[in-house]
Formats: sequence, C-alpha cells, structure tokens
Amino acid sequence: MTDTRSVTALALALAAVARPLALFCQTTLDATNAAITFRYVQTGMFNDAGSISYGTTFWVTNHTSNAFAIWLSAIEVKVGSNWTTRRLPLERLEFQPHGKLIPELYLQPHVASYVTLQLAGQPTNAIWRLKVDLKKVLTGGARTARQLWRYPSLMKLRYSTGNTNFPVNPFSTNLTYFKRVGYVLSQEISED
Repeated sequence: MTDTRSVTALALALAAVARPLALFCQTTLDATNAAITFRYVQTGMFNDAGSISYGTTFWVTNHTSNAFAIWLSAIEVKVGSNWTTRRLPLERLEFQPHGKLIPELYLQPHVASYVTLQLAGQPTNAIWRLKVDLKKVLTGGARTARQLWRYPSLMKLRYSTGNTNFPVNPFSTNLTYFKRVGYVLSQEISED
C-alpha cells in the first residue's frame, strides 16, 4: 500500500515544476478570427446519409489544427439593436461527421460536422443566435504541464473519496485535458 504522505509530497513537487512550464506552454485562440464557424442548417427532421436526427441542426467547421470540445452556453435574442442573453445549462455538443453514424465528442482539426440540438425555449418570430464555449484539447507540452498541475488535486480527490477511477500515474492517457480559449457566436437566425 502506498504511503499517502509520500504520494502527496511527490504530487506537490511535480506541481511546483509544472506551473512555470504551464505558463510557458499556454496559447490563446482569439474567437474573433473564425477558428470555428457555426452555421444554421434547419429545424426539424434532418437526414444525413441515413443518420436521422430531430431538432435544430448546425454545420460546424474547425479551421485550425487543434481539436476542440464545444459546449452550448446561451441563446442570444435580438431586441431592437441589442442582444439579450438567456443562459442555458452547459451542454457538451456531439458531432455527427458527414456519412458517419456514430457521433464524436471532439471536433477534429480541419473537419466540418453536423450538430443537432434540442433547444428548450428556442425563439420563434425573432432574430437569435447561439453562443458556444470552446475548449481546446491539450496535446504535447501543454498537456504534460496540465497533467502535472492537476496531479495533486486528483490524488487528493482519489484518497479523500476512495475513487480509484483516477489514475495514480500523472501521465496516464485515459484523461483528456482542456483549456478554455473563448467562445463563438453562430450566425443570426430568423425563422419566419
């Protein structure tokens, strides 16, 4: 059985090394440079090569060399010349690549994909748009730095709750690490 104090000491030492490394490896993606585009397709039944879905469908394109996880965060409705925001519970989007039957959790680099959402309270007879949060899937040095930085809190959580689903190895590949890089607004939608 591993001594909890020695694991904690190791975790703190790794975190001390990782924090400066994390600052060095951070990158910022400006949401205004169209890294991701989010275009409205239609509302209702949508059939993409036999994959049938119901709801509001969008075509999402990743113009970067990074993979992203994307969460729906709000609907914005235009009132006059201003936008009012209705926050939504964060919902992770699943992507339906053209011609594939199994959805994917990440929007891969240089890929376009369909997303169909069941929007509670979708506006009618109004101009509206969606706001989604972008989280870049970390790789390379940034991933390593995040793994080392998160290790102490994961070990504390593992030992305090007895949850053995958290790996003891800080470099385990069964955890995905993200960095929030901004948000994207869909095009303005007007369904009359």
